[in-house]
Amino acid sequence: MEVRVGQRLKINKVEEGNSMLQRRLLDFGLMEGAVITIQQILPFEGPCILEYEGTVIGMRKRDMKILQMERV
Repeated sequence: MEVRVGQRLKINKVEEGNSMLQRRLLDFGLMEGAVITIQQILPFEGPCILEYEGTVIGMRKRDMKILQMERV
């Protein structure tokens, strides 16, 4: 899914795979049903800056691929 700055997305599913990444997401509260906002997308395939309930999180685009999301 292509994301844009300012877009609000709901996480529908966190795919199985990298258990360390899944644990990190859970520590931040990013689980099924969470609604995130894209704050910034850095150039040259850099990370995305997300906001979830007042917490700002930097996340690599390749790590975001395990999230199945829909626009809100």
